Amino acid sequence: NFELPLNDNYLRQIKNHAQIDYRIEARTTLSDLAPWRQIGIVSGLLGSIDDHKAEPGSQLIYRITPINQFGEGPSSSSYPIKLPLLLTTLERCIEDFRFLILGSNTIQLRWRLGDTVIDALGFRRNPNQSYNMTSHLDTDESAEICERVKFSIERRDGYAGDWYPIREQINGNLHNKIILSNFEYLDKEIACRIIANVDGQQTKPSRPINISIKTVEEYLISWDDPDIQSLYTSHILNLSIPQVLQKDTTYAIQIQHEGSIEWTTIASNLDTNQWTWIQPNPLIGYHVRILPSNQFGFGHPTRNVLIPPQVSK
Repeated sequence: NFELPLNDNYLRQIKNHAQIDYRIEARTTLSDLAPWRQIGIVSGLLGSIDDHKAEPGSQLIYRITPINQFGEGPSSSSYPIKLPLLLTTLERCIEDFRFLILGSNTIQLRWRLGDTVIDALGFRRNPNQSYNMTSHLDTDESAEICERVKFSIERRDGYAGDWYPIREQINGNLHNKIILSNFEYLDKEIACRIIANVDGQQTKPSRPINISIKTVEEYLISWDDPDIQSLYTSHILNLSIPQVLQKDTTYAIQIQHEGSIEWTTIASNLDTNQWTWIQPNPLIGYHVRILPSNQFGFGHPTRNVLIPPQVSK
């Protein structure tokens, strides 16, 4: 927008039907030799025109030149104008996006506001600071960025599902951490991503991370056979029936979930001293014990062994 010179000479030309047009041009400030780009010509008293080719984030100088039937008049240039950056075009707005599984249905997400966003908000002082810019910000700048940034978390189940928000309007910070509970189905493939909203503009989503459990698909449980000879070396039974006690001994494997008092048998009538447990739930910790038996009945169970949750990222 610009105001027309409503002086006596101009009003006299209008009264005499001498039309004055205005040519509007723009040039980048990156170089004094950059060519002028014509935006358009405004006729009469309009005083307004739209620049549809201005690139977001660029700095431009605008020039206005009056034209009438006698030719061009003296041009008038504006001060350099910094156009706001379109944040939806920025890359790497979220960096160092990681997760940590804390339990069977609880995860922790961690991420950092990208340097490109901090630079776009005008907080880069030294052009050579291109790495870990957050360490160069003072307290006031960090507080201002926190007020202007909000985060939202989206989730996708499987590879072909739709993204849907699970937490919105998270107060922004340079370094962020959040714990999500009631996160079911961690034993299946789940993807999460972070979206930053800066000054009301939604940036590009972060790269999605797949939250999956990587662990062995089986547990090998083994134990030592009892040595009847060593058990009864000083007992009269050693002379008569130790082989009978050891004959036809079988084993059962029992597990107890952490936090439970009940034992569950997952294998029985085993005649060897090892057994492979296929596809245990790696999110749960177990206590395991062996229960021997023979023709006389069940023996005493072994000391239970803890298998902690096998979770990692």
